[in-house]
Amino acid sequence: MLGEKGGPPAWDNYRREPMDWYASQAGPSQTTWFRPDDRWNLPSDGISVEEEEADPESLLNYYRQVLDLRREHPALSQGDMAALDLQAPANGPWGIVLSSGSETLVGLFNFADAPQEVSVSAFPLSAQWLRDLLSGQLVPGPSADGTFSLPLPPAAALILAPVD
Repeated sequence: MLGEKGGPPAWDNYRREPMDWYASQAGPSQTTWFRPDDRWNLPSDGISVEEEEADPESLLNYYRQVLDLRREHPALSQGDMAALDLQAPANGPWGIVLSSGSETLVGLFNFADAPQEVSVSAFPLSAQWLRDLLSGQLVPGPSADGTFSLPLPPAAALILAPVD
């Protein structure tokens, strides 16, 4: 949902528009306390829960996917976290190692607005193939000497797990 601080007389109410549960903005338990003509959220604007449930690429379904991953992988919700020593040509990339019991995962993030090639000299996963748990895509694992490199798109996040 969008929003921005409005002017008088409502001011902050524009930041606190009611949650849109329905595309029509009408239905059981739909809050209607703030509906000025110049509000941000409008009927059938694509951001209601009803509309996002039908869109597999929606933010709502992305959050549901991430929460499912957290429930399925103990390393994402408990255990240890350590910074991953990675090299990149510029600021932006960051990595973590998450582990719980026998599970180890690697998170790679590129906070930059440009692609970055990252490399790790002692990669903690040794599988021939790695799967990004967020996208399902396969990524080649580290080389025989344990080094790993990967181009990260701008604003990217990957959670890598070894493929058995």
